[in-house]
Amino acid sequence: MSTPILAQPPLPSPSGSIVILSGGNVVFNFTSLNKYVNGITLTEWTKLAIKYDSDGGGTHWRLAVRATTANFEGDGGSLMDLDVLELTAVDGGGNNNLIGLLEPTIELAFIDQDLVSGVTPDGTALDDNLVNITYECGITNPVIDFVPDYYNVDIEITLYED
Repeated sequence: MSTPILAQPPLPSPSGSIVILSGGNVVFNFTSLNKYVNGITLTEWTKLAIKYDSDGGGTHWRLAVRATTANFEGDGGSLMDLDVLELTAVDGGGNNNLIGLLEPTIELAFIDQDLVSGVTPDGTALDDNLVNITYECGITNPVIDFVPDYYNVDIEITLYED
């Protein structure tokens, strides 16, 4: 299963952008019965740098994620529910502490869900606001009930101004 990550262009002033440092393509290879039954975890696989400058306006940012289609789509035409994939945002150890701003683990959905929100700090250097994303596929909601296939879904991560 392959899951490309899409990032958006920079926001107008106040300005912000997402830089994908690593893990822009997420692939789950279910190569054993154990993985197929129990799922796969990719710990802190995607590493993002969030650049945001409120220009002193007191605004904040939030990071949201969604699938661009309502299901995983298989090469053979099969469909798999999005909720087999769970995402967790983790503080990536940047200059700004984001620990109190991270949302709980979410199941992937066709609607925006926040990964990071709250009174988020400005940060214009590449290492100010770092967010890592852990993926769990087939852990809570198993994939074993779905037709074997090569499934794909695009995930969109968006930086919003609050």
